[in-house]
Amino acid sequence: MPGLNHIDLLGDKPTRHDDLNRQGIVEELAHRILTCPTPLVLGIHGDWGAGKTSFLMQLQHLLGQTEARLKPD
Repeated sequence: MPGLNHIDLLGDKPTRHDDLNRQGIVEELAHRILTCPTPLVLGIHGDWGAGKTSFLMQLQHLLGQTEARLKPD
């Protein structure tokens, strides 16, 4: 079917782009990571294709931005 190539579908490759509207959860978890006593263990669970890797990439990016702002010049 030639028309199917032009349909915009969500891919299954990890991305930092928040297609699943999880920015609020990413920000909340980042805040908890930055303010919790250590040690801390987290588990990210979900079915295949649920967005775990993308979620963690977004979290890593946000934590990296925050860390850069917290470092003294």
